[in-house]
Amino acid sequence: QEPDNSETNNNNIIINEIYESVNTEVNNILNKAEESDNSLEYNKEN
Repeated sequence: QEPDNSETNNNNIIINEIYESVNTEVNNILNKAEESDNSLEYNKEN
């Protein structure tokens, strides 16, 4: 008799979706921070 893993699998899918969306948001924030930093560096030089 195999255990019913469907609830665990569903939870893992949800966790993965949350991870992916958080990861995307963090990357967006880091990219904006880098653009902002680059802009400041550019303005300092000019």
